[in-house]
Amino acid sequence: MGNYCRRVAWLLSIGGAISVDAFGYAISTSLGIFIVAGLALLYLCSLVLRVIRVIIFTPKAITNTLEKRAHKNGMQSLTYGLSAVAAGDIKAASYYTKRATKLLKDDYGLVSLLSGLTARLKGDEKVAETSFKSLLKRDETSFLGIRGLLQTALDRGDDRYARVLARQAFETNPKQAWIIKTLYDLEVKHKDYEAAYPLLQKGVSAGVFSKDEARTHEAAMDLIDDNAAQAFKTAPHFTPACLAVLKTWKTEGKRRKSLNLIKKKWAMSPHPDLISAWISWAPKKAQDNAQRMMAWVEDLQRLNQGSASSNLYVAEVALRYDLNAQAKRFLQLAIEIKPTMRAYQLMAQLDSRSGWQDLISKGSHDAAWVCTITGRIYETWRGLTEAGHFNTVEWMYPDDRKIDYSTRASGQSFFLTDSKAA
Repeated sequence: MGNYCRRVAWLLSIGGAISVDAFGYAISTSLGIFIVAGLALLYLCSLVLRVIRVIIFTPKAITNTLEKRAHKNGMQSLTYGLSAVAAGDIKAASYYTKRATKLLKDDYGLVSLLSGLTARLKGDEKVAETSFKSLLKRDETSFLGIRGLLQTALDRGDDRYARVLARQAFETNPKQAWIIKTLYDLEVKHKDYEAAYPLLQKGVSAGVFSKDEARTHEAAMDLIDDNAAQAFKTAPHFTPACLAVLKTWKTEGKRRKSLNLIKKKWAMSPHPDLISAWISWAPKKAQDNAQRMMAWVEDLQRLNQGSASSNLYVAEVALRYDLNAQAKRFLQLAIEIKPTMRAYQLMAQLDSRSGWQDLISKGSHDAAWVCTITGRIYETWRGLTEAGHFNTVEWMYPDDRKIDYSTRASGQSFFLTDSKAA
């Protein structure tokens, strides 16, 4: 402070005079006073400018600060909301959705996405559809909108609309595995096998299907078109194709090919139609001779002695020819391996006094055509079930069916979380 005072005193001590005559006024002063007054005026102007700047820019700065804080909190709410959706927490998802909607303005469709997912979680399809449709307005979020609408359509069972959306999604992302699988399922459900067929190879490339699965699906399409020969050529290991081609070969008189195929399939998976086909090719000398027929059938049984079904089906043949002792022997083998209701039932017919009748209800289900998705049992194989599942019916023991819950894991995609999960 002392330095400033000395400098001012020095300026005031400067000699000389200044006279200003303007607008009818005449001002005379010393040069020192004039310099000090000029500097003071400049300082005062700078203060005024600073005050004006603060008045003008402070509200904007405050607004920017508040907007940044709101955006940060909004993005945090968005993150928490998506996590809540993935966890199936409706209450938390609803809270963070409202908070994100309030805090985020230019959200690039993220809030609409969260709103749609939350609505799906709550089972509010109308709100979900509205939210997903709003995503279609932006190029960068249109695909998310299509996916959301697609899953919503699937949830309400609108397969026709879902098929349209799946085709749109496939046009923009033809290599996405989930799109290929969804579109394929919808095409076969609508029996449009011509459209479904090219999706098989794309599915193999995308890891949706293994090469073996793709071949069996292709063979199933051939069987639906009554082309047993092509089905067998495509998938010679496919049981339905084998059974179908055996009927064709029977009419064509292809005995050697038929017997070789029956042996091969019996060793892997015995089936009643296989033993029926085997009997139909029995030598003439065995046709009217029960013991020779049993010897012919036992040749087949020896290819798979460790199979309960193999022994059971041979026992049924023995009963058909009234060879009860042999039937009982094979039934005992079948029961030792896998006690089924049919095996107990046949044993009860042979020996009603030994308590076999009481064991029937305790036996496991016999091998049958079982839908691996629903568990429903069918009398014959079918390519498409009434529920729209394609090529899911297999010859197996019902209690061997494995339920795959992997496609219902929320980790695959938020869109795959079940609506009304809570």
